[in-house]
Amino acid sequence: MSNQEQGYSTKTQNAKKDNSTNYTDTSNTDTCNTDTDTDIQDIRSAKNLAAFTEVVESRRSVRRFTDTPISDDVLRDCLRLAMLAPNSSNLQPWEFYVINSPKKREKANKICMNQNGAKTANRLIAVAARTDTWRENAKQNIRDFPDGTAPKKVRDYYEKIVPLDFLRGPAGIISIAKWGMTQAVRQFKGPV
Repeated sequence: MSNQEQGYSTKTQNAKKDNSTNYTDTSNTDTCNTDTDTDIQDIRSAKNLAAFTEVVESRRSVRRFTDTPISDDVLRDCLRLAMLAPNSSNLQPWEFYVINSPKKREKANKICMNQNGAKTANRLIAVAARTDTWRENAKQNIRDFPDGTAPKKVRDYYEKIVPLDFLRGPAGIISIAKWGMTQAVRQFKGPV
């Protein structure tokens, strides 16, 4: 990869740290909320809802962009937030590539069927699905468990359940078998 092209891997330690520091486990607390605590929570919830509503109601699909530059810091923050998006089993099967070189942008524009969005974008980002990274990402979720050592349930999930779900096999043969088994079960139990 050239110096002009920047690849952003989804499994960065900073993204994990940012995500885990905002987590608070309240399952073992013995205290109860007072009226004041409840009022504060209601105010925070209302503010969060109002902010979220404003974002959703003001969003729109943009097909033509201005020449307004986007700084590397803003781009880096946007990519960091994109990497925190919810996904199946937190396996984050994607990579983001910022396309800066004019030659590669021209190729990317052709791949995007010369759509205005790609042609006029100040910064162009390619998102690549990585269906081959689930094993390593599952192992990393166990290694980087937020509270230290992952509990047995978590290890069993990533070591036993996830492989059953994500394993495809050569030429997708295992996927076909899983589909067939699902169809057979649905004949007896009905749709899930």
